[in-house]
Amino acid sequence: MLLEVLRYITPMTIIPHHITVPKTARYYTLGEIGASTRDIWIVCHGYKQLASRFLTSFSNVVADSRVIIAPEALSRFYLDTELLHTSNSRVGATWMTREDRDAEIGDIVSYLDAIYDGVLKALDSFSVKRDQVRINALGFSQGGAAVGRWIARGNSRVDRLVMWGSTIPTDVDLRALADRWPLLSVDLVYGNNDLAVGFDGLEMQRAMLDEASLSARIIEFDGGHVIDRATLVKVVGD
Repeated sequence: MLLEVLRYITPMTIIPHHITVPKTARYYTLGEIGASTRDIWIVCHGYKQLASRFLTSFSNVVADSRVIIAPEALSRFYLDTELLHTSNSRVGATWMTREDRDAEIGDIVSYLDAIYDGVLKALDSFSVKRDQVRINALGFSQGGAAVGRWIARGNSRVDRLVMWGSTIPTDVDLRALADRWPLLSVDLVYGNNDLAVGFDGLEMQRAMLDEASLSARIIEFDGGHVIDRATLVKVVGD
């Protein structure tokens, strides 16, 4: 009788499974790729942001030869705490959570590789070769984690990596990154009042990047956890 009771109360084994399905991703651009394009920026927003809003911070660095591309994270959610949402409810997006993390990172890498491949096809349509263009990747806050893992795991060759208010994730092998992309330059940008990242942590990462033979520098500005437009002009213009 006891065994019969236990048979019903003992939980069954729950087994996780994965399936790859088509998903529509959204991205925004400032400027258009053409025959004169020589500088492309792929910029990834932070937690709770949307790509369209994030892209407004880059409006003063667009040029005839420069195109800004802002992919939007694949998971959106309501920012308001009310149970009943309306057309006025605010929406944000997130690149990943700790739940099913490896699968989400794989999706991000595939997504950003697809953006990159689209860039190359667009350039080719105007007979612009890859080596004629500088391709940069910028990740702000949580977007930095997404970009850092993409550069390490994806198939896209980026000339410059800008981590803004963020650091390259600790699960990225910096030596392997340097072996794979030896010409990659890295900028660590932060505000001196940024509570999310501090100078000590950035200095430690710069030392690790230098040890891995990757060119790295720290750029500081007066401010907090934001894209500072004046600093952005200097970073993009370098």
